[in-house]
Amino acid sequence: MINDDKGGTLGNVYNQDCPLFDPGKICFRMLRNTDHRSYNDRKTLAQNVSVVWEDWEPYKPGEGDIWHALEEKGGAYPIRNNDFVITACITTRDHLWPVPYVYNNYHFVQTHHANLDMKIAYPTERKFFADVLLGNSKPHRLMFFELMKENNMLDKNIINLFNVYRSDFLDTVQNDVQKMIDNNPNTDYPNTTLLLKGKFISQHISAPIMENSWISVVGETIDDNDIFFVTEKTAKPLMAGRPFIMLGGLHYLKHLRNLGFKTFAPVIDESYDEVVDYSQRVKSAFHSFQKLSEQDPKETLSKLAPVLEHNRNIMYDKHKLTQPARRFLDNLYTRYAYDPKSNH
Repeated sequence: MINDDKGGTLGNVYNQDCPLFDPGKICFRMLRNTDHRSYNDRKTLAQNVSVVWEDWEPYKPGEGDIWHALEEKGGAYPIRNNDFVITACITTRDHLWPVPYVYNNYHFVQTHHANLDMKIAYPTERKFFADVLLGNSKPHRLMFFELMKENNMLDKNIINLFNVYRSDFLDTVQNDVQKMIDNNPNTDYPNTTLLLKGKFISQHISAPIMENSWISVVGETIDDNDIFFVTEKTAKPLMAGRPFIMLGGLHYLKHLRNLGFKTFAPVIDESYDEVVDYSQRVKSAFHSFQKLSEQDPKETLSKLAPVLEHNRNIMYDKHKLTQPARRFLDNLYTRYAYDPKSNH
């Protein structure tokens, strides 16, 4: 089958301009099963066929995924010398990938698709300063919330920290996204990967929240200093044209800039991105948030308008969003192009 693509890898990179790869030479597979805790195998593939393995979750080459208890050692690891990898993260161990690799963020691509038709108003008056949609409890998210609480900032922002605190304003939001979050069947650790129109509910921008606040606080999934793994949590404010404070690992903002996005210094103090210790980094991010809340949000957005438009342009243009992976696969196409005269 031409463009054998069970995991949707080519669809995550191309639109209608997808080249045709020779299935007798190369195929496309997910590196892991859907639970992320076990590798897919290559038993059904011919030995001489190269595989482009795509991964959606955090992964340290040479080690595996400690967050899903997936180790690299053992016979299940499927990558062979003639393969390639598309990874969703950047790590300090990337030199340990045994094959050529490229970064392409699945979560950004899916957020792009989920919100292409989203209409967001940009009112000149808004009730709250920030949306602080922290999701499930994690240490860096809880710490930021406690700092907000200690400084009497809960009522001034839209907050959702599952099973800890939920702003009353969210009761007024009646869209499908909020309804699915509020009625989540797993109350202990709500599942934000339930599907709405074929995408995770977490990948959908909630226009009422964006229209009633000025900035976002992004509580990313991981705050490990050795790995840059950003998700729809970061993609949504980028696509909505929002400045944000990042709660993540060391140099998350620096990595975003390396990917072509622009961040918000000097309008926003981003020195927290250089703080090595995680707890001190959260405190530094909170101080930046606190200082920003004392400024006129209209002036802040006015000063950042070119930056916000730049980021929106990338998020709305899939060609720009997936450019490194396109170049990588276009190069592979010169070696693995489909020949209609072949027997495949």
